[in-house]
Amino acid sequence: MEQHEGGLGARGRAALADETSARSKRRPRPPGPRWRGSRFDVVGFGALNLDHLYAVPQLIQDGGVEVLTSTAQPGGSAANTIYGLAKLGLRCGFVGVVGDDRAGQAILESFEEVGVDTSSILVRPGTKSGQTICITAGEGQKAIYIIPGANSLLDSRDINPAYLSDTRYVHLSSFVGERPFSQQSEVVGRLPARVRASVSLDSVYVGRGLEALRGLLERCAVLFANAEELQQLTGEEPHVAAHSCLDIGCETVVVTFGSGAQHNHKRSFLGDEEITASMIVTRRGRGRSGPPIEHTVPAVRTHRDDVIDTVGAGDAFAAGFLFGLLSRRYGLAKCGALGHTAAEFSLTELGARPGLPTREDLLARFDESFRPFFGGEGKSRPVLNSIQGG
Repeated sequence: MEQHEGGLGARGRAALADETSARSKRRPRPPGPRWRGSRFDVVGFGALNLDHLYAVPQLIQDGGVEVLTSTAQPGGSAANTIYGLAKLGLRCGFVGVVGDDRAGQAILESFEEVGVDTSSILVRPGTKSGQTICITAGEGQKAIYIIPGANSLLDSRDINPAYLSDTRYVHLSSFVGERPFSQQSEVVGRLPARVRASVSLDSVYVGRGLEALRGLLERCAVLFANAEELQQLTGEEPHVAAHSCLDIGCETVVVTFGSGAQHNHKRSFLGDEEITASMIVTRRGRGRSGPPIEHTVPAVRTHRDDVIDTVGAGDAFAAGFLFGLLSRRYGLAKCGALGHTAAEFSLTELGARPGLPTREDLLARFDESFRPFFGGEGKSRPVLNSIQGG
């Protein structure tokens, strides 16, 4: 099996250190074309890792099992979403830290391939980049082990507030260490009101507990969460938990149920029982003070291909949803359907990024798959109509 080396030789390390020094002295690039004064559509802020993925027939607690295939590729939840958004044509940047090793170089090169600005990613000399070991056994079965590396060294001096203020959205995902999490929370609390924050909930965030996350949730415009993790965080079933997050301060809560997962609030379409893929809960009215309103998206199978791997499916969903939201052409239900379509693309390849779609592919598959439910552009069939709650 191929071993992925984490370090560089002396000559390569010196070259990357020179690049690091130049990066630290580099002034931010002059703004390009702006949308309402913002240089970026979305800036990501979270852990940067090199993912080592191993596909196995089944997960085991003790013993041995054959590795069917393996690969190593850049990852990190927010990083995957930003990569996906850039591939969809949005202007994206990222704030984070990598080491001066081959893993860090691969992470930067992956972003640059799709046009993500990397000027606010610090390359820290003498450290190793974050890495994960991910064991996946097909649909919904995986175990992820995190080696935080350089991510744990994130410092307030590494974060340029002006960079994070020059975007429409900041998209957040977790850090393992206490130090970077504290820095992330403080930075989000100081964001200008015009900058919206979106958060991808995961098991690391959940492990911190609801009170530790309260500051992020109070500032959160869009919270992405799968049903199981949201229930673990709040101790409530997903529907109630989503409403609780609204009460804390989230403007919109997007709950995903996984491939084929059943949800208590089923809908009927053409006489058939609908399986819900996602639920979007928000409030109407100025200041989002009105009654809660829900949208549901059916679990439409948009691909005929087998599910290869579910790693990064939630990150792909967030990319599709935010793409729809930022385009200002789609209501929340259609944003959810775009997220579902993007996630289905990601299931067809091993790893989070290889299966992510272009804009053209996403929109074509979305139109083909969801036309029966929306009935054409700008119209919505009852299955996707909003439902008011108390």
